[in-house]
Amino acid sequence: MSKESGVINIKKKVAQLKQELDEANDRANNAEASLREKDIMVDKLENDLKSAHQKLSLTEDDLEKAEQSVSELTTRAETAEKNAEEAERQMKVFEETSYKEQEKSEQLEAELGQLKTAHHELEEKYAD
Repeated sequence: MSKESGVINIKKKVAQLKQELDEANDRANNAEASLREKDIMVDKLENDLKSAHQKLSLTEDDLEKAEQSVSELTTRAETAEKNAEEAERQMKVFEETSYKEQEKSEQLEAELGQLKTAHHELEEKYAD
């Protein structure tokens, strides 16, 4: 019996080792499945990160273009303001000149009136 019990013990041990092997294989399979899932998640996160970097780059480009446009518009506005100030200054000079010319014209008209009166008086004086 000792041989039989030894064989039975060996068979039990073999069955136990097979069960442990099956359990170890199941754990390994589960670990591999979990690893594949995590790899898929990592790939997705890497793609999301890459997409976010691309969006950031495009946004930075848009910001740079917007800043350049703002700079150009600011320069144009400053130039337009300077031109408007210069036009206003020139208009004031023109108005002042026009006012002086108007005064001079009125003075000359008054002088002309006086000269006509004087001429008319002389004509009457020498016509007699």
